[in-house]
Amino acid sequence: MTRYVPVYDVEYLQDVEYSLRALESVVKVHRRMRAPATFCICGKLLENAGPRYAELLRDDLFDVHSHTYTHVRLKRTSDTEPPPDMRLARVEIELTAALLERHLGVREPGLRTPGGFYRGLQGATELLALLEELRVPFVSSDARGPQETIPAPLTEPYWYDDDGFPGLLELPAHDWHENVLKGHSPVPCAWPPLLPWGYPSQAPRTPEEEFEVYRKGLHGAAERGMTYYSPPMHPWSIYRFNPEARTVALILEEVARIGMPITTFSAIHRELREKREAKP
Repeated sequence: MTRYVPVYDVEYLQDVEYSLRALESVVKVHRRMRAPATFCICGKLLENAGPRYAELLRDDLFDVHSHTYTHVRLKRTSDTEPPPDMRLARVEIELTAALLERHLGVREPGLRTPGGFYRGLQGATELLALLEELRVPFVSSDARGPQETIPAPLTEPYWYDDDGFPGLLELPAHDWHENVLKGHSPVPCAWPPLLPWGYPSQAPRTPEEEFEVYRKGLHGAAERGMTYYSPPMHPWSIYRFNPEARTVALILEEVARIGMPITTFSAIHRELREKREAKP
């Protein structure tokens, strides 16, 4: 059965107080509805206000992983960009892992790469080798369509076998990045549309209009029998649009109505790893 995996990128480095208010609004909805969630946080936020973030995120419902230290891009997307600095990547990943362990007791966190990429980290051998060395169990980086567009295809999880790293799992993101859908962050869209239900005629003006976009994704993923459905969400953008995080509540209500289980990235990783290890 298809699961819903709510994943929130906690990344607003410009204003810690705003970031905390935004995160609190999302956390309140999940706690009220007893719904699990995965949060991927930038280490810089933990360095600035670790105990306060820990107070919000320390809950058996929640799964917490890395979003790098300063929201740095880890893979170039065109030949005109300079190659990524692996020394910087190491610092970004190691420092955030240390902060997650210090403040939340998280060891060997997974990694959500900022922005996401078309086909994830396929072909990024040097970066994949670094992730293997640092014992990163999974990465969520496959989050764009062709030519780095939005929305992301409904891609199933995969292992980096073809790149020579069979121990690393990719957990793709799907559909619209909600900050792009609402016009908070400019990113090109694919044409023609990659998803069969097409694009909304305008940016959503209310949580109800935004929910209608994700309702199609939820049902579309379920009809295809996907492992899970997980559009990228951002507390800062959710809060800017509606301080009560009404869209989050509407999605969780629909998930409950149709009987779709809610889970976390850690649970999906554990399940797929066990299935892989059980194969003869």
